[in-house]
Amino acid sequence: MKNGKRKWLCILLAAILLSTALINFDPKIKAEKFVGRWGKAIEEGIASGTGVPAGAGDFVGNDEMIQFTLSARGFGSQTSYYGVYYAYEDVPHTFQYGDWELTEIREGVWEWQGGGDNHGLTEKIRDHWYYFEMYF
Repeated sequence: MKNGKRKWLCILLAAILLSTALINFDPKIKAEKFVGRWGKAIEEGIASGTGVPAGAGDFVGNDEMIQFTLSARGFGSQTSYYGVYYAYEDVPHTFQYGDWELTEIREGVWEWQGGGDNHGLTEKIRDHWYYFEMYF
């Protein structure tokens, strides 16, 4: 009987570890966690003029948005980027504010096509905050 219980305990533990690993590697969940942790502090920094708080990570920005790339997969021309951005006017943008047309494919989700096989999508997380995926 002890071996049977031990076996099921090991299976349960493996399932918990696998599901935790999958959640931590899902770029959209990672983006939502980032906004949950840093969103308010970043918004307050923008409003007060002090900027992005130290520790929030690397970012690029202009007068329309601040973008945080949270993960990348692949190598060279096969690289994909995932992250979030804060849009000052609460409108969606393309990756690093490129000049490509956004097409809404369902409510709150837009896709775009760049030159060659470059493409991506952006999805609204909450007011002013958007998740993005960029594929080269």
